[in-house]
Amino acid sequence: MKKFLFFLVFCLSSLNCSAFADDLCVESQKSENIKILSLKQAIQTALEHNPDLKKALYDTKSFKAEYENVKSGFMPEISAYAEYLTGDAPSSYLFKTIDQRMLPPNTDFNDPGNFDNFEAGISAKMRLFNGNKTLNSQKTAKQGLAAGRLMEKEVKNSLIYSVISVWYDILSAKDMVQIAMQSVNAVEEQVRITEIKFKGGSALESDLLSLRARLLAAKEDFMEKKNRCRIMRVQLAAILGLDPEIEVYVSKDDFEIRDIPPSYKILIEKALSQRPFLKAVKKQTQAAKYKYKAEKGGYLPTLDLKADYYHDDSDFKFSKERQNYRIGLITGVKLFDGFSTSSKVKKADALFRKALENERKAFLDIKSEARKVWFEFELSKERLKVAKLQKKDARASFELVKKQYEGGSVDITRYLNAELARNSASTAERRAFYQTKKAEAQIAKTQGRLYTLF
Repeated sequence: MKKFLFFLVFCLSSLNCSAFADDLCVESQKSENIKILSLKQAIQTALEHNPDLKKALYDTKSFKAEYENVKSGFMPEISAYAEYLTGDAPSSYLFKTIDQRMLPPNTDFNDPGNFDNFEAGISAKMRLFNGNKTLNSQKTAKQGLAAGRLMEKEVKNSLIYSVISVWYDILSAKDMVQIAMQSVNAVEEQVRITEIKFKGGSALESDLLSLRARLLAAKEDFMEKKNRCRIMRVQLAAILGLDPEIEVYVSKDDFEIRDIPPSYKILIEKALSQRPFLKAVKKQTQAAKYKYKAEKGGYLPTLDLKADYYHDDSDFKFSKERQNYRIGLITGVKLFDGFSTSSKVKKADALFRKALENERKAFLDIKSEARKVWFEFELSKERLKVAKLQKKDARASFELVKKQYEGGSVDITRYLNAELARNSASTAERRAFYQTKKAEAQIAKTQGRLYTLF
């Protein structure tokens, strides 16, 4: 019966400690603003609500509208019109009356008198040639639209990595809280035992003071790690596009990145061939090139087709027998425009050369990113191996020193050092584990394929 009661008390105390740790990490679970998400649900939420991605989507819509607008340059422009004109002007009287086909005989053209006219018709015009400005403007807009769509994928790629990165930071922070709480519990137990021994005269006061100081340090460490957990959750809510006051709970599901390149060389090849950002920058360079060609077309002549079909009558009594139409070609060339065309060409040339440098910079940035990511990936794997061994050894050492301290064969300093080493080793192992997970996700992000996995 005594054993059963002891076991029950132990279970309840353990449960309280665990719940205490969870409550401090994840805020109050009684809040109405709660979201419990898996990793895939979090990513889907970010794809639906993140402001940066929404801006990229609207940029794409803007590029599409610009492309459709430029395509209209190849289509005729047709408009209908109606007008009423009255006056006492010989020239207007002559033309409008003749278009009515009702010019009275023996008209005095010097003083024909007042006239009234209603005119209605359809007017159409179409630009046949403008130095290929319309053609090159269409190509510019088409490349801009393609770049916008690729940048949308790049934003998705980076956004998903941000979600995964913060996700693992939260899981790491939660583990850190648990480890810190275990340290607090262990030191509290030793303080309790040492207080009993001190009262019985079998322990030194210096040992008790050292343990109490260590307990305060352990509690401070616990509070710092608990606060970091809270901050990470606020950061996740911001990335998801949610109100920071919404409590986002994360489930401890794992995500495995497959098909990680076996070597740095293959990573570079895939990054340079698959990354949406580099493809988008190349499209922007092509757009700048076509823009330059379009501006140079301003030096060439233009050719327009113009047609009108209309009726005239003083009483709005239109008749098919009195219909009018005209059609013709109009050509022209600018002889001087105040150096406006020249300035536009120079500006477009500068922007094209700037785009070339942006493309070269993007190429170097991606290579640099891939190189750093690969180094971090290799380091994280080796660090995890070492951390696992250190954790195993530190735990074994602590258990041994704990028994020796309780038996009186080692002093309090040795015990505290062993406890601190165990805590540090456990923390390092968890941190290395999640750093490895983040490095794997960053490998996929650098390749430009992370957005294709969801």
